[in-house]
Amino acid sequence: MVWTTCEREQANGAAPTIRHPSRHAWARNRWPLLAMTHALLFSVFITASCGLAYELIAGALISYLLGDSVTQFATIIGTYLLAMGIGSWLSHHVEQHLVPRLIQIELMVGVVGCLSATGLFFFVAWSAALSSWRCTWRYSAWG
Repeated sequence: MVWTTCEREQANGAAPTIRHPSRHAWARNRWPLLAMTHALLFSVFITASCGLAYELIAGALISYLLGDSVTQFATIIGTYLLAMGIGSWLSHHVEQHLVPRLIQIELMVGVVGCLSATGLFFFVAWSAALSSWRCTWRYSAWG
């Protein structure tokens, strides 16, 4: 803590009186930092929960559509770990405007996570239609 003296007493030539700074000023300066810390922890908790939910949804959907749940869940977990590693590597390039960048990234992750189940359904349907079209074209060409 910093001890201060009264400048008026020093200007009058009197012996300086040493005053203790107010504890309320220290507490007022501490609350915004504490609030930001709690907001950041809450944001990390929500982000991690959403990531686990996305991982579970993607694994369940792929194992439902393609079967062999052990292989599908292992593939999904490996993909998520790869994405986390790429994100960690890319985070070294972000040095300014950290909070807006975090908000942008979280919004992008939310949009991709919301569209992932629909995208997986369309991908499986498209690949099945494409393979049946190729088989039909191949057999009709030899016809």
